[in-house]
Amino acid sequence: VSTQSTWGQSAIFGVGAIAVQGKLANVPAWLNILRQICSRPDARGEDWVLSTENAISAVGKICRYQAGSVKLQEVLPWWLSLLPVSEDESEAKIIYENLLFFLKNGATAQALVGAKGEHLPHAMWVCAKAIGSTLVSVETPQGLGQVFNQNYRKLPAATRTQLLGKLPPDQQTKISCYL
Repeated sequence: VSTQSTWGQSAIFGVGAIAVQGKLANVPAWLNILRQICSRPDARGEDWVLSTENAISAVGKICRYQAGSVKLQEVLPWWLSLLPVSEDESEAKIIYENLLFFLKNGATAQALVGAKGEHLPHAMWVCAKAIGSTLVSVETPQGLGQVFNQNYRKLPAATRTQLLGKLPPDQQTKISCYL
């Protein structure tokens, strides 16, 4: 891992930490920078994946803790499109806790999945991936499972079949207890 990406990861972590305190100034400019980081052609490559996942986490923290400075209808669907994450275990736990928070909160849930539910299938797939992983805190899978169960049945049958078909058999088994 390059020194540049390590410094970048630390700086991005700081952006998220400041956002959690509600003290991040010039939020639109930071969101633009974070979008650039996540959009790099090599964003998920070995040298940059941890910085990218820190940036994804920082966006979630901004949306949760500084929601008044964000156009949630625009930012949350983009944030969701960046999921799942798989490399930075500590940030993944925070990302999935934030996903659960957004899905349980009426206003942010609608912004996240879209006014017509157009992003709901991806949100449910991400929930299913998270439930079946080691990248969530102890409490998060049950909450994600409840949200998954509540929303899964809203999907058309063909979408439900396709969603489960994208999961490996072990994750299908883990998610089945929530159906």
